[in-house]
Amino acid sequence: MNSTIILSLVRQFLLAGGGSLVTLGYLDADTMNQIVGALMVLIASGWALYERRAAGLAKSAVHADPKAVMYELAKAPEVAKIVTTSPTVALEVPSRKVVGPAGG
Repeated sequence: MNSTIILSLVRQFLLAGGGSLVTLGYLDADTMNQIVGALMVLIASGWALYERRAAGLAKSAVHADPKAVMYELAKAPEVAKIVTTSPTVALEVPSRKVVGPAGG
């Protein structure tokens, strides 16, 4: 499942829960919609931040250009060095953290 499907499911569950609170008289419909909207913004933002951290970036890089992925990973402060098996790729990535098989 991709993030769009997951966020849609979360939204539907929030609406169902909010609908029951409206039915029980704890909330009115407008307040419930505002709360669900605010929660969806927070959840989507948190999901996006999670996906873009170094490990998330590597996980989502299956179909990405390896040079672009290495460049983005090299930007992360916790990454000290990336060693690639291709000296050509190491030269094409504009980062001193990306090195070829000889280490330089």
